[in-house]
Amino acid sequence: MLDVRELTTLTDYFVICEGASERQINAINDGILEDMKEKHNIQ
Repeated sequence: MLDVRELTTLTDYFVICEGASERQINAINDGILEDMKEKHNIQ
């Protein structure tokens, strides 16, 4: 995760990751969204 708050107003963070299959990519996505909802009160 890259903190880009000082570089752009478009976003605060940029996440770079990879998965070997669609199932892995979906699991990564779900994990990130769940974490963001819990830690940052994002709906």
